[in-house]
Amino acid sequence: TVNLVKPDGVTVIDSYSYSSSADDISYGRESDGSPIWITFDVPTPGSANIIVLANGDGVLINEFLPDPYTLYTEELIELYNPLGETVNVSGYVIDDITTGGTGPYTIPLGTTIPAYGFLVLYQGVTGVGLNNAGDTVNYLKPDGATVLDSYSYSSSSDDVSYGRETDGSSTWITFDVPTPGSTNSVGSNDGDFILINEFLPDPNTLYTEEWIELYNPLSVDVDISGYILDDLIGGGTAPYTIPAGTTIPAYGFILFYQSTTNLALNNAGDDVNYINPDGVTVLDTYTYSSSSDDVSYGRETDGSSTWITFDAPTPGESNAGPLANGDGVLINEFLPDPYTLYSEEWIELYNPSDVLVDISGYVIDDLIGGGGSPYTIPFGTTIPAYGFIVFTQGVTNIGLNNAGDDVNYIMPDGVTVLDTYTYSSSADDISYGRETDGASTWVTFDLPTPGASNFVPSSSGDYILINEFLPDPKTLYTDEWIELYNPLNVDVDISGYIIDDLIGGGTAPYTIPAGTVIPAHGYLLFYQSTTNIALNNAGDDVNFINPDGVSVIDSYTYGSSSDDISYGREIDGGPTWTTFTSPTPGASNDETVLPTSVELFGVFSRKD
Repeated sequence: TVNLVKPDGVTVIDSYSYSSSADDISYGRESDGSPIWITFDVPTPGSANIIVLANGDGVLINEFLPDPYTLYTEELIELYNPLGETVNVSGYVIDDITTGGTGPYTIPLGTTIPAYGFLVLYQGVTGVGLNNAGDTVNYLKPDGATVLDSYSYSSSSDDVSYGRETDGSSTWITFDVPTPGSTNSVGSNDGDFILINEFLPDPNTLYTEEWIELYNPLSVDVDISGYILDDLIGGGTAPYTIPAGTTIPAYGFILFYQSTTNLALNNAGDDVNYINPDGVTVLDTYTYSSSSDDVSYGRETDGSSTWITFDAPTPGESNAGPLANGDGVLINEFLPDPYTLYSEEWIELYNPSDVLVDISGYVIDDLIGGGGSPYTIPFGTTIPAYGFIVFTQGVTNIGLNNAGDDVNYIMPDGVTVLDTYTYSSSADDISYGRETDGASTWVTFDLPTPGASNFVPSSSGDYILINEFLPDPKTLYTDEWIELYNPLNVDVDISGYIIDDLIGGGTAPYTIPAGTVIPAHGYLLFYQSTTNIALNNAGDDVNFINPDGVSVIDSYTYGSSSDDISYGREIDGGPTWTTFTSPTPGASNDETVLPTSVELFGVFSRKD
């Protein structure tokens, strides 16, 4: 159990009990101050709790180029996400040899890799220099110590990359034609990577004959001339040799019917085999023990390792079925000017439908016919029902102009614009977004929400903060005061919210009157002559409380005070508290910043 106890050492203010733990996994509120507790694979000490995407522990080094020459101008390292969901790789580390070489590179906040997607990191960004004479490439956890994936090489050649033979496989080879940001493949004439994807052993009503479907998981056409299909090897029907000139398109399918192959799959159980032209080497196989009328066996998704049965077979099509297309997807939010909170620009898309949609091949662009080059969304990229996907500049290379630009979402034809938004200016760490997900009204967000629902918190005072207070006026001030600060870019109504010192003790709480509003980025001062709250010079609490009278939204405890010295946040709304020998009531705690707006409750005088 973790307890927060009042200075009396007895009264428990807040408590949480847990029954187990895991390495580097934190417990925390789902969002700051919420009543719901969850675990975080990526803890957020000293910053806002956020629900992150699947963590990046399973991401792999997939390919790297240590010796660019003619085809490439800089070294690169490619990461691959082998999972069926977007993963967050924020804070993970790329390095060469961990005991020397160049400095490690920490992947920026907000960096994600889509399902089965790639992230290419160039030397110009990472500063990681791979030695031509041999080196190590490491992918490490955010702790900077735990190596999740590593590959060592002893030599290099001009424009030749090292990479996994197929995406995510355990076998490494070299590529004369590197494939940064796309599927690793060893050539268009190698059918060894083709997979049995689905087959029907027992046709009845829907189908008149048996069939076997093969699938090409590569991004290039593949020639399967001379490869062999068979049922039980050494028994059953005779094997079938695929004719010369037979190819399967990239990510495509080919069907072989019984009337062509003469392969008869046994209803009571059998094997299905895909064999190298040598007639011996089995490249892919599946064994089943029973069958049902018009029910096929197939991989759960094309090329996956999990097999299931399909009541509605999909011969010649994706096993996922005909996914809804991405025409209805919307640009939902984007950040053109990252500064402190974010290290790179990003664009968020939103799926407003109740079904999974496939956005493979759709295009994101800024100013059409100008600006940066358009970005084509990789094959296999989907957005779940009512879900989001975030594309960072490090992936798309799209640079949004701070002085104004367009953001476009375009059909795979590269011409038809499906959604667009034009802006004329930007501000640091301020995003543009729809007021609510999919709405027609656009606003700006002081608190961007990449990968999460857009929310305008203008009607809630729960985001207001205690920013500064003076417990011991003497010469400069004649009255105690408490300053609240609004960190949002919208006015906030705090009618009915409560200010108090020690809860359940000290002076009576003060309820803020109806109609009280704090302007965007503004301040509101409450004086003791108005609130009757007396802060104890020997130490006390300052609390800002929800109108329910129970939920403490913000609180600060101090143990002593000095004449005319205030307590305050080091910067407005920041997490660090300090003392000010020159208090700043109604103004920024950073005296170089002019106040946006100030409201006073009560009157005070300052003795000069």
